[in-house]
Amino acid sequence: MIKNVRETRRIQGAQAQGNITFPFLAIRQLTAMRCWAAEVLGAGRPLNPGHFIGALITTAVLQYSLDAMRTSTTEDEVVDKPKELTDLSKWETFWEQWKTYTERLHGAAKCPLTSIFRDHEQVTNAIHMANYPNHDTRLIKTTTLTGPWYELDNHRIYDEFKALVLKGPGWSFIKAFDHTKDGRGAVLTLRHVEVHQGAHNTLLDLNKPVPETKKVTDFLAGITDPCLSNAKDLILGDAQKLQDFESCQQYLMTLVYNKTTQEKHERQVSGVCQAKTAGGWGHKNEGGKDPQAPGITARTYSQEEWSKLTNDKRAKIKELRKAQKASNRGRGNGPDTRNTLAVQQDGGQSDQSHDDPASKGDDDEHSRDTSDGDDNHTLTCPPTRRSGKSVRRS
Repeated sequence: MIKNVRETRRIQGAQAQGNITFPFLAIRQLTAMRCWAAEVLGAGRPLNPGHFIGALITTAVLQYSLDAMRTSTTEDEVVDKPKELTDLSKWETFWEQWKTYTERLHGAAKCPLTSIFRDHEQVTNAIHMANYPNHDTRLIKTTTLTGPWYELDNHRIYDEFKALVLKGPGWSFIKAFDHTKDGRGAVLTLRHVEVHQGAHNTLLDLNKPVPETKKVTDFLAGITDPCLSNAKDLILGDAQKLQDFESCQQYLMTLVYNKTTQEKHERQVSGVCQAKTAGGWGHKNEGGKDPQAPGITARTYSQEEWSKLTNDKRAKIKELRKAQKASNRGRGNGPDTRNTLAVQQDGGQSDQSHDDPASKGDDDEHSRDTSDGDDNHTLTCPPTRRSGKSVRRS
């Protein structure tokens, strides 16, 4: 705004009306207020301009000056990245280097990228009101993990982290997040696994190594998801996995990744099947239902249910069934593929006829299997001998 006003008055020259000036301190306070407002919104707090008074103005101006100073001094600085994690036994050193590296990187939220993989996800009032040693720590703890800035910073963290673990055993634990580029999920997943490994390394340094079997059993004891019960039993019965902590971890992570991928694929297939309606894509009778008549479907009804239906609802059900059967024919499952019934009798016995649903009255409609042919179709039987006559049944 200030730049636009100044530029306009410069162009107007002597013809500019009034005497407008922008004092240096006022400009600095206005800029600091803008940064303060962005931080309030980033923390998910209600923004009230009336709160920007007194000591808060002084603090905001000081913080703005420090941020400007840091930007100017680190503009050309190249931050050293951690070495690639090629051995999970070096996790503790890697983790400390990773935290230091990301603390020096500021993302779209104008906050150190360490905030993306902090322990807590939601910012409570207690977290917001707590005292912090410095401004960056406050931002790390209080910036919300939502919004467009989070999406950008989360993807950036994933790209940075992936590059450092791609060539090592850690990649098998985080590759499930590759499609979504979920940096927070990837970092916290590998950290969870390595919490156990780090504790074991510490004990090893103290000459108190933990047997591999105990590492595995302790790790499995912390897994409570019932979906992994069978996998836990398999590991406990597999001598190789039971005696190799890293092998156990990789097996479980691969299993979780494959199950997640399979479930997603099944949901996609289910969605496609449901979207294929009786009358084609987008037909009103999608899934054998009539959206204009809730509760009316092409399902089978009991005698009691059918007797309570009005004639209009019965007619609707018949229409839905016809539409479904027409769709079945289009997929090769309709009566066109099985419309002939051969009945042959030996020894002069009575004919056994096919129970044609179409020959029944409305009151028996409820017992019809909706997958059988059209409502009105003819079953042609080959002639059979009975009292010297050929029988043709419709």
